[in-house]
Amino acid sequence: MPEGIDSSYIVRVVIALLFVAGLIIAAVWAMRFRLNKMDYGTAQALRVRQKLVIDSKHSILVIEYGEQEILVGVSPAGLTALYSSNQAKNAQDVNDDLSSKDKFEDILNVESNKLC
Repeated sequence: MPEGIDSSYIVRVVIALLFVAGLIIAAVWAMRFRLNKMDYGTAQALRVRQKLVIDSKHSILVIEYGEQEILVGVSPAGLTALYSSNQAKNAQDVNDDLSSKDKFEDILNVESNKLC
C-alpha cells in the first residue's frame, strides 16, 4: 500500500460507498412503488369507451370519467369537448347506445348542431 493510506481508511471508503449505493437503491424502489400506486388509481377512473376515426388526423372519442361521459373531438389543433353527460349509465346501456354507427352519427349531429 502507498504511504499515508491505511486499512481503516479503505474500510471506511467501502462502507460509505455501500451506504450511498443502498440509498440510491432505496430511492429507486420507493419511486417505483409510488408510481405503480398512482397508475392503478387513474386507470380505473378514466376510460375510452369508443373511438371513431374520421380521417388520419381527426377522430372522436367517448371518454368515461367516473359517472360522467364526455364526447371529445381530436384534431391537430388540440382537443375539443363536444358533449358532456352527467347521467350514470351502466356499461351495457352505453355499448347498446353507441354500438350502431347510425346512432353514433345521430348523437354527433345533434350535439354538433347545439354548438353552432
